[in-house]
Amino acid sequence: MGNGQKIVPNIWCNRSAEAVAAFYEAAFGAAGFAVSSEVATRYPETGEPVTTNLTIDGFKTSSA
Repeated sequence: MGNGQKIVPNIWCNRSAEAVAAFYEAAFGAAGFAVSSEVATRYPETGEPVTTNLTIDGFKTSSA
């Protein structure tokens, strides 16, 4: 992590990690921040996202 970040905050949600990441991506992207998200893991049985990684101007967070 090139920005000196030592802690990666987590946003806990109930089976909506992808929707949460999309919300933050839209909100921060509209404010002019560089934002990206990706699905990190999926439930093996259903293929639903378990966790997503979200980066906002180099600051990393995840939702699960």
